[in-house]
Amino acid sequence: MNKSVSLSIAFSFLALVQASSFAQTGAATVPVNESASGVPGANCVHTNRTPIIPDGNIASKDELVSAKARIKAYQDNLLDFRECLLTAEKALDAESAGYADAIKQLGIRSDASIDLETRVAEEFNEAIKIYKSR
Repeated sequence: MNKSVSLSIAFSFLALVQASSFAQTGAATVPVNESASGVPGANCVHTNRTPIIPDGNIASKDELVSAKARIKAYQDNLLDFRECLLTAEKALDAESAGYADAIKQLGIRSDASIDLETRVAEEFNEAIKIYKSR
């Protein structure tokens, strides 16, 4: 199964869950464009506590369903984070010194959050695949 199909399956499976509270305490996204340090998007934060993915070899259905809810909450948090970065980007003055670097840094942070989300989805998809193969 190729990577895009795998992700599609994982995201489709995750979309079936309604939003729920994150089981772990995470940082909320703060829609502030600039911190006191003057760095655009510095106050845009996301939880750095990735959800625990159960081992598909031994996990129960209930454990997978619970993990699915935590993953959905994690994805929602990362989406809020990226929206905050986008808001910070829109607030930048294109004529200011350092504009290009600020855009680059916001992009790096956004891309990193997408990589995190993809990794979690792939791990969860693999756990589901293993669970279903038992």
